Amino acid sequence: MNKIIMITLLLYTGLIIAGCEKTYSVEEFKQNEELRDEWQARCRMGKESKNCQNMRLAAHELEQERAKKGEEKLNKLLEELNKKREAREKAEQERRKKEMEEYQKQLKEKEEREKIQQKKEHHNE
Repeated sequence: MNKIIMITLLLYTGLIIAGCEKTYSVEEFKQNEELRDEWQARCRMGKESKNCQNMRLAAHELEQERAKKGEEKLNKLLEELNKKREAREKAEQERRKKEMEEYQKQLKEKEEREKIQQKKEHHNE
């Protein structure tokens, strides 16, 4: 009778140990790509367990982190492009301002020459 009880206990212990798999945390899945790949394959076969849930959550969090990094990188590039555009626009405004000032200066000089010419003509009459 004792042998039967011992054998039964050993069998149940073996079944319990074999049936209990380690539950991995979300962080473990995030840090270990091989572990994630292994469990993705297991979970595709229709297996639903805590590890499948944690693996999916880890994959989702990693995707969100990648998207956030991508968005930050894009925002940084856009900011740099905007600064360059603003600098070009400012330089263009300065150039146009100088051109306008030069044109006004030339126009004023022309008007003064015409006034002098008119005075000479009027004085000669």
